Amino acid sequence: MEMVPKEFIDLAHELAHNFKTEAAFRSAISRGYYGLYNLMSRFLVNNNIALPDTAKAHNLTYKYLHNCEVQDVRKLAKILDDLHDERNKADYHLELTHYKDPKVAIMSYLRANAAYNGFEKLISKSSNRKKIVKGVITHKNKTQT
Repeated sequence: MEMVPKEFIDLAHELAHNFKTEAAFRSAISRGYYGLYNLMSRFLVNNNIALPDTAKAHNLTYKYLHNCEVQDVRKLAKILDDLHDERNKADYHLELTHYKDPKVAIMSYLRANAAYNGFEKLISKSSNRKKIVKGVITHKNKTQT
């Protein structure tokens, strides 16, 4: 059975709340981001919007959803982008010391969880799914050279 992206969000919660190490807090930030990213990117792929099997898929997922002209989705895509930036800092900038504070991980988890639930709620309606996909395809058609 295929893993559900929500499991990453659940792990982010556990890491942020039940562990007391900087590595756990940084990992919580990363897992929260990946939970939301996998939900959103899988939505696109499952609706025949191709994404590359490269790191470019992260930015394209954000761009497609941010430019789909559905305001609620744009807001959630912005959170995805913010979480991506935070994940990069947490994973690659070990000199940053604010990740020793569990509040940073908890806030990141809360944002990822709220965005995950918000996106899931939006895409639970067929009419919303159709609007999002139509908006993404329109954006892709405008930007392709």
